[in-house]
Amino acid sequence: MGESPVKTPAGEYLERTQGLPQGSPLSPLLANLILDDFDADMLAQDYKLIRYADDFVLLFKKKAQAQAALNHVIASLNEHGLNIKAKKTQIVHANKGFRYLGFWFVDGYAIETSCHYRQEEQEYPQAISHHQAQLAEAKQREKQQIGEREQLGTC
Repeated sequence: MGESPVKTPAGEYLERTQGLPQGSPLSPLLANLILDDFDADMLAQDYKLIRYADDFVLLFKKKAQAQAALNHVIASLNEHGLNIKAKKTQIVHANKGFRYLGFWFVDGYAIETSCHYRQEEQEYPQAISHHQAQLAEAKQREKQQIGEREQLGTC
């Protein structure tokens, strides 16, 4: 499909034999067209599916149901030459939690975990101590200025 070469970590360029360049405006459109059939397959099995582009979550009440569904997921994706990433695939209990689209879902809560939010959260204590230090310096300068004025009798 795409004709843009792929750059390897070593800096070499390889001709692309399949797929689209990362960031291509066609990627989301094609993903949704292809995965529309996946949605239908999952809903036909009466699975509770949440999908955004190529990221999805299936919800089950029992672990055995989730394990059995994994075979249906793999078969449906294989129909279109797609597969799941083992590293990103997991079966977990809701009280253990899972990450999805920048949120950590655990026990009925959704906690934002996006990079921007985590960076702000990490920077907050530093910003507070920086502002406190600035305030202390300003108070010290004010005391010095008042002391100088008293010595000069201008206060």
